[in-house]
Formats: sequence, structure tokens, C-alpha cells
Amino acid sequence: MDKKRKLLQTVSATCVLLLMLGTLLSFFFAPRIADAKTRKELGLPEDAFVTDTARSPWICLDENGSATLYGDKMGGRTTLKIPEAVNGIALKKVLLNHTPSQNIESVILPSTLAAKAPVTYIRDWQQLKTLAFSEGIEDLSGQCLWNLPSLKEIYLPRSLKSLYNRFASSCDASVTIYYAGTAEEWLALGDAAKNISARHTVIYETPVPTFEAK
Repeated sequence: MDKKRKLLQTVSATCVLLLMLGTLLSFFFAPRIADAKTRKELGLPEDAFVTDTARSPWICLDENGSATLYGDKMGGRTTLKIPEAVNGIALKKVLLNHTPSQNIESVILPSTLAAKAPVTYIRDWQQLKTLAFSEGIEDLSGQCLWNLPSLKEIYLPRSLKSLYNRFASSCDASVTIYYAGTAEEWLALGDAAKNISARHTVIYETPVPTFEAK
């Protein structure tokens, strides 16, 4: 009887250990493997920030790459680095900011963003101070900013080729625009760039900073 009891205890302990190991693999290793696969399939660089909804419940993408953000699920984050992809789908636009977080001070939009018409809005982040568009973004012809009362600085990449004419029309004049390209490249963006220059201070040849999510 004692031998059977010991055998059962050994089997039970082994099952528990295997279950714990499986849990660790599921939460720590499987997502990394999935991320690497996503980068390869989407042609993203090795350092591209991709994730899945199991680890980032604050973002959800539809099949077209439009993201909905959930501020009430962001916890105490102050810097929000939005990923290039979620569950194997590349992010193309931020469709809706649902229940904006009151803690977020910096938002970094990914290189996969392609904010074409129709116009969508980045809006209602009451504490947002820094908004950065990553290098690699080319089209912001359908992107507009709205109701960002604390915004102080916007970073735009040199890769930018198209900008919405009223992109920053609602931003306070004290907001500084940092552009990674030259003054000539900025003016080549057309009327949108000229309108922004007339209202805001534009500082050229300033690369988009590298931010860490926190």
C-alpha cells in the first residue's frame, strides 16, 4: 500500500511539474517564437516590436490592421509603444482610442502605420506630451490630431512622403515639431508642411528618438 501511495505521489508531483513547465513555456517562450514568426512573415526587422493580445490586452487589431486601444487596461504605463503587429496582423492605423488612459505621456506609433484617407484622429489623450511617428512611416495623408491639450512635441520621420493638410491644425502653437529630414525635404511635403511651419516651430534633422515602453 505504501509503495502504491508513493508511486501515486511521484506521478502527481511529476504531473504538477510538467504542468508548471508547460505554463512557463506557454507564457514566456511560445510568444517569443510567435513574434519571430510574425516578423519573418510580415517582413519586419528583427527589432520590430510585435506582440499578442494575451500579453497586451490594451490593443486589438481587426483583420484590416485597424487598432482599437483600451486605456482602462494600460495599468500605470506612462509610455505607450504601439506594436508593428498583433497576432500576425500588421498595424495600419489607430481606429479608436477607447477610454483613454490618464497616465500616458508618450505615444510611439509604429513604422507600419499607413494613415491614408479617410481621415482618422489621434485624440483625447489628456496627459500626452510627446507623440512620435517612427522612421519608416510614409503616408499620414489621413491622420489628424485632436484634443491633445498637454502635447508639447511631435516627432516626424524622414521617410514621410505625404502629410494631411490639417494634420496639426488643432494643436497649440507652442507644440514643437521635430523632423528627421532637412528643411528642403520638409518643404517638399507641400502645403501641409508650409501650414505647420507657419504656426509651429519646426526643428530639422532631428531623428525620431528610441523609446522604451514603460
